[in-house]
Amino acid sequence: MSVVPDGTLTRFRKGKEEPPSIICVGCEQRVPLWDEMEQCFASPEIQQRVRDLQEESAIELSNQSKERALVGEVISTVALADQISREFNVSAVQTAKYAKGG
Repeated sequence: MSVVPDGTLTRFRKGKEEPPSIICVGCEQRVPLWDEMEQCFASPEIQQRVRDLQEESAIELSNQSKERALVGEVISTVALADQISREFNVSAVQTAKYAKGG
Protein backbone atom coordinates (compact mmCIF):
# COMPACT_ATOMS: atom_id res chain seq x y z
CA MET A 1 0.00 0.00 0.00
CA SER A 2 1.38 3.38 -0.93
CA VAL A 3 0.20 6.70 0.45
CA VAL A 4 1.46 8.76 -2.46
CA PRO A 5 1.73 7.79 -6.13
CA ASP A 6 5.53 7.77 -6.10
CA GLY A 7 5.60 4.96 -3.51
CA THR A 8 7.06 6.94 -0.60
CA LEU A 9 5.46 4.71 2.01
CA THR A 10 6.63 1.60 0.18
CA ARG A 11 10.22 2.88 0.10
CA PHE A 12 10.03 3.74 3.81
CA ARG A 13 8.85 0.24 4.70
CA LYS A 14 11.63 -1.34 2.68
CA GLY A 15 14.16 -0.09 5.20
CA LYS A 16 15.18 3.37 4.06
CA GLU A 17 16.34 5.32 7.09
CA GLU A 18 14.79 8.64 6.11
CA PRO A 19 11.05 8.82 6.81
CA PRO A 20 8.92 10.15 3.97
CA SER A 21 8.63 13.91 3.92
CA ILE A 22 7.78 16.88 1.73
CA ILE A 23 9.20 20.37 1.53
CA CYS A 24 6.99 23.13 2.93
CA VAL A 25 6.40 25.86 0.35
CA GLY A 26 6.25 28.56 3.04
CA CYS A 27 9.39 27.83 5.06
CA GLU A 28 11.24 25.37 2.79
CA GLN A 29 11.68 22.95 5.70
CA ARG A 30 11.04 19.23 5.47
CA VAL A 31 7.64 18.16 6.89
CA PRO A 32 7.31 14.47 7.82
CA LEU A 33 4.50 12.50 6.18
CA TRP A 34 4.75 9.60 8.62
CA ASP A 35 3.15 10.66 11.92
CA GLU A 36 2.25 8.80 15.14
CA MET A 37 -1.20 7.83 13.89
CA GLU A 38 0.22 6.27 10.73
CA GLN A 39 2.77 4.37 12.82
CA CYS A 40 -0.06 3.00 14.96
CA PHE A 41 -2.14 1.93 11.96
CA ALA A 42 0.88 0.36 10.28
CA SER A 43 1.18 -2.31 12.98
CA PRO A 44 0.38 -5.83 11.75
CA GLU A 45 -2.23 -6.30 14.50
CA ILE A 46 -4.18 -3.22 13.47
CA GLN A 47 -3.95 -4.12 9.79
CA GLN A 48 -5.27 -7.63 10.51
CA ARG A 49 -8.13 -6.20 12.59
CA VAL A 50 -9.03 -3.85 9.73
CA ARG A 51 -9.03 -6.76 7.25
CA ASP A 52 -11.23 -8.80 9.61
CA LEU A 53 -13.70 -5.91 9.99
CA GLN A 54 -13.78 -5.34 6.22
CA GLU A 55 -14.53 -9.01 5.63
CA GLU A 56 -17.22 -8.99 8.31
CA SER A 57 -18.90 -5.91 6.84
CA ALA A 58 -18.75 -7.37 3.31
CA ILE A 59 -20.52 -10.52 4.56
CA GLU A 60 -23.16 -8.46 6.37
CA LEU A 61 -23.77 -6.26 3.31
CA SER A 62 -24.03 -9.34 1.12
CA ASN A 63 -26.58 -10.90 3.46
CA GLN A 64 -28.62 -7.69 3.55
CA SER A 65 -28.53 -7.49 -0.24
CA LYS A 66 -29.74 -11.08 -0.57
CA GLU A 67 -32.49 -10.42 1.97
CA ARG A 68 -33.70 -7.36 0.05
CA ALA A 69 -33.72 -9.36 -3.19
CA LEU A 70 -35.87 -12.04 -1.56
CA VAL A 71 -38.26 -9.43 -0.17
CA GLY A 72 -38.56 -7.97 -3.66
CA GLU A 73 -39.38 -11.37 -5.11
CA VAL A 74 -42.08 -11.96 -2.49
CA ILE A 75 -43.64 -8.54 -3.11
CA SER A 76 -43.60 -9.20 -6.85
CA THR A 77 -45.20 -12.62 -6.45
CA VAL A 78 -47.91 -11.21 -4.18
CA ALA A 79 -48.60 -8.38 -6.64
CA LEU A 80 -48.85 -10.84 -9.54
CA ALA A 81 -51.50 -12.72 -7.53
CA ASP A 82 -53.48 -9.45 -7.26
CA GLN A 83 -52.96 -9.34 -3.52
CA ILE A 84 -51.83 -6.51 -1.27
CA SER A 85 -48.62 -6.83 0.70
CA ARG A 86 -47.19 -4.67 3.42
CA GLU A 87 -43.60 -4.83 4.51
CA PHE A 88 -42.80 -4.71 8.21
CA ASN A 89 -39.43 -3.95 9.71
CA VAL A 90 -38.47 -7.13 11.56
CA SER A 91 -36.62 -5.32 14.34
CA ALA A 92 -39.62 -3.01 14.90
CA VAL A 93 -41.96 -5.99 15.14
CA GLN A 94 -39.64 -7.73 17.62
CA THR A 95 -39.33 -4.55 19.69
CA ALA A 96 -43.13 -4.19 19.85
CA LYS A 97 -43.48 -7.86 20.79
CA TYR A 98 -41.00 -7.53 23.68
CA ALA A 99 -42.59 -4.26 24.81
CA LYS A 100 -45.91 -6.06 25.22
CA GLY A 101 -44.20 -8.76 27.29
CA GLY A 102 -44.52 -11.47 24.64
